[in-house]
Amino acid sequence: MSGSPNNSGFSLIEVALAIGVFALAIVSILGVLGPAVEEMEAISVSNEANDVVSRISEALPRLDQDSDISTSSFDEVFGAVASEPMVLYAFVVEGEGFQLTPSTGDVSNVIGRVFAIRLTVSGVNPSGLISPSGDSFTINGYTRETYPEAYLALRVDLHHMPTPEPGTGYSPPPLTEDNFLFSYHTAINR
Repeated sequence: MSGSPNNSGFSLIEVALAIGVFALAIVSILGVLGPAVEEMEAISVSNEANDVVSRISEALPRLDQDSDISTSSFDEVFGAVASEPMVLYAFVVEGEGFQLTPSTGDVSNVIGRVFAIRLTVSGVNPSGLISPSGDSFTINGYTRETYPEAYLALRVDLHHMPTPEPGTGYSPPPLTEDNFLFSYHTAINR
């Protein structure tokens, strides 16, 4: 009786080859998903930053250096940025909404990201009124009362800060190129 062995299973080489093809497919999928997730995060930050920009434009005429958004106007902003940059923080607090403040304060209920806004005198102001000062400009000896223009042009630098951990103290890092998002110019009118 000459019988041949039953060859109904897979050989070791076939199994190893199938595992290799499967592993290659998984690695390829993961390689595509990584950049896609990073791109989605960048889009999300950009969308939130655009929302912050529109809120800054609404809040700037009412901005006060010493407190949250209040009823002050051009005089307060002029006084705050005339000689040095002003840094504000923007974030959303659960139950309180959008906050634009000179300090991060209690961030235990922050929803989403924290943005730092650096306001400086813009170089697009009339040249006789401003002088270069480091990476920004200062007003040439004018006070709020003697400043001759009806507007003050401002440069707004937006920085993305790390999201605070709930229930912990928050000390924002310095504003650097690493957390810089973009700049734009705006103006506040008298």
